[in-house]
Amino acid sequence: MKFTSLGRIFWGQDGTVYNGYIFRFNGDGTCKVYKLSDALNNVDGGELTAVSEFTLDIENKPIPHSNAVMFGTEYFCEGDEFPALYTNIYNNYASQPDEMRGTCCVYRIVREGDTFKTELKQLIKLGFVFEKGLWCSEEGDIRPFGNFVIDKDANKYYGFNMMDGIRKTRYFEFNMPSINDGTLDEETGVRTVVIEKEEILSRFDCEYHIILQGATVYKGKIYSVEGGTHSVDYPAVLRIIDPKAQKQELKVFFRDYIDDYEPEFIEFYEDTCYYCDNHGYLYIIEF
Repeated sequence: MKFTSLGRIFWGQDGTVYNGYIFRFNGDGTCKVYKLSDALNNVDGGELTAVSEFTLDIENKPIPHSNAVMFGTEYFCEGDEFPALYTNIYNNYASQPDEMRGTCCVYRIVREGDTFKTELKQLIKLGFVFEKGLWCSEEGDIRPFGNFVIDKDANKYYGFNMMDGIRKTRYFEFNMPSINDGTLDEETGVRTVVIEKEEILSRFDCEYHIILQGATVYKGKIYSVEGGTHSVDYPAVLRIIDPKAQKQELKVFFRDYIDDYEPEFIEFYEDTCYYCDNHGYLYIIEF
């Protein structure tokens, strides 16, 4: 593997790359936008300047932690520049009774010049997240909220969660909900899709992922990053998971290549893998 530095951007959670823009999200719904060309031409490896900043449509609505963020394939309106944007709740609601476990927020995003506006259009929820032995451990879990990824080529939706009791990470495969699916939720005013356990297409367990961070799918493989900064107990790791073979294909420790800050952002765009840690150091990874 080879890591090529592209400089430094906003610190935060996961992000995504689309149509020449880098979107870097934080856990409070804020996002800074950078031009991808600026990063690729950043020969001195210095700090990049954001061209825009916005906050997701969160007034009186769920606030996503943006632990995993990605664009889908469907568009809310004809002529939209960007397809639906997906970002998850993760652990923003740990102190509330329902904790919004297994919830993903779906947004329409519109650009006018360098101004970006968003509107929450849909929620996707897993309906079995309190079922012990299926989604969560009998003894309870550190972070029972779960991550998700979308396989845009196969039109599949994957939810996965750290099961602390059995020290495994469990993956679930579903058909990808359409942006038109769901029933109107009166509290949030948006369509809500609930995926029940009867809709599980497959499930499998992998080696325990310690503190889930960003994730993405490329050519049918799930790329998942995890861990903390300079941590012995929670090392910064990249895993490649093959859901068809239902096994882990590769495990890499970031400390073997770069400074092992907490990993957050991983994305493929036009066959290039972009990676960023929580300190904002942005890289291209060549496998």
